Amino acid sequence: MHGRRQGDYDLRHCDRDRSALVLAGGPKLNAKDVAISAFDVGGCLIETTVQLGAARPKNAMIGSELLFTVSSDFFAAPLPPLLAPEEVLALQTRYHSLCRNAGWRHRWLDEERNEGGGEALPASLVERWCAVRERAGEKTVETMGRINPERIHIWAMTILLAVSERQEWNIACWRLDLDEATPHLSVFIVPFYKKRTKHKIQTCVSTRHHFGKRHQLSALQDWIGEVCAPLGLRRGIPSEITAARHLKPVVYRRHEREKSDLAARKAAMDAERTAFDEEMRRKRIKLEQWEMDLADREAAIVSREAEGQALAEAFTVREQELSGREISEKMLRVRLSERSKSLEKGRKAAEEKHAQMDRRLKELASVIYDGLAVSHAILEMDESHEAQTLRDVVAALKITLDHQSGIATLIAKWQGRTRFPTNGLARPG
Repeated sequence: MHGRRQGDYDLRHCDRDRSALVLAGGPKLNAKDVAISAFDVGGCLIETTVQLGAARPKNAMIGSELLFTVSSDFFAAPLPPLLAPEEVLALQTRYHSLCRNAGWRHRWLDEERNEGGGEALPASLVERWCAVRERAGEKTVETMGRINPERIHIWAMTILLAVSERQEWNIACWRLDLDEATPHLSVFIVPFYKKRTKHKIQTCVSTRHHFGKRHQLSALQDWIGEVCAPLGLRRGIPSEITAARHLKPVVYRRHEREKSDLAARKAAMDAERTAFDEEMRRKRIKLEQWEMDLADREAAIVSREAEGQALAEAFTVREQELSGREISEKMLRVRLSERSKSLEKGRKAAEEKHAQMDRRLKELASVIYDGLAVSHAILEMDESHEAQTLRDVVAALKITLDHQSGIATLIAKWQGRTRFPTNGLARPG
C-alpha cells in the first residue's frame, strides 16, 4: 500500500507532484507465466520463495526489507560527478546484465496506475526527472533543483549490484522512492540458508538466521559502508557511540513533523519578534523625531515668548511715549487755548480801541471841519495877503472835507492798515 501510495497510510511526507518518480523493479512473470507487478511486494516475495523451492514455517516472515538511505547533501546538484564516464558505462553494463539474468521489469508508479493521460514521460530516470520538474509546482521545482539525478542513478545501481551478489539473498523486488524528502531505496529479499538433515539438504527461509543477532545488523552497516566507499560515502556512526534509539518510520516522521512544527513556530515567533523589534525600532525613531520636533517647538515657543516680551516692553515704552506726548499735546492745547483766549481778548480790546479812535477821528474831523469853517469866516474879514493865503488853504481843506466820500475813503484805508488782524488765529481744539 505504501509503495502504491494508497490506502489509509500517512502520505503527508510524499510529494504528489513527484509521484511519477517512484520506480519499482521485479520479475516480469511468475512460475505460471503470469505477469506480476513489481509494486506487489508480497506477491514477489512469495513467487521468489516458490522459485527458490524454499520452505518456511507457517505464518512466519516471508522476506525482509533492506532500506538504504544516505545523507541528503550527498545528492546535491553542485557536487562533481561520482565516477568517470568509463566507470559509469561499466556500471550500467553490469546492471543491464543483472536485469536480463534476473528477468526484471522496471515500472514507474504512473504506469502502474495507468495514468497515461497526456504526453508519456521518458523511461530513463534522468530524463524523467527533468520532465517531471518542468511540469511541477514552484516548491517542487525548487526542491528538485537541489538534487542531481545522475548521483541517484549511480548510487541505486551500485547497491542493487552489491545486494544481488550476496550469498543466500534472493532479490524479490525493489523500489526507489524519489517523492520524499531524501531519496531512498528499498530492496525486498528472501533470506535463506541450507539446512542439512540426515537424509537431505533443505532450503529454508529465515530472517532470524541472517538478522537475528545484533552483531549481524552491525556487520550489515560495515558491508554497505564498504560497498559505497568508492562513491565517497562512509558507514553511519554506530549506535554504541551515538546512543541513538531506533524508531519506526511512522514514529520518526511524527517526531520530525513535531520538530518541523516547532521549528516553524519558532521561525514564526522569531519573525514576529523581528517584526516587533522592527516596529519598536521605527516607533523609537518616530518618538525621537517627535521629541526633537517638540524640543524645536518648545524652543520656537520660548523664542516667540521672548519676542512677545520684547514687543510688550517696546509697546509699553511706546505707550509711555504716546502718553507723554498726549500729555504734552494736552498742555500745548491748554496753552494754545489760553493764548487764543488772550489773543481774542487782545483783539477785542484792539477793536474797541480802534473803534474809539475811529470815533475820536470822526469827532476830530468834525471839529476840524467846524474849525475850518470858523477860520474861513474869520479870515474873510482880513484883507491881507497872508490872510488870503490862509483862506485859500482853508478853502482847499474845506473843499476836501466837504467831499465826505473822500474822507470816508481815507478813514477806511487808515482803519484797514491799523485794524487788528483776526484771520489765521489759533483756536482752542
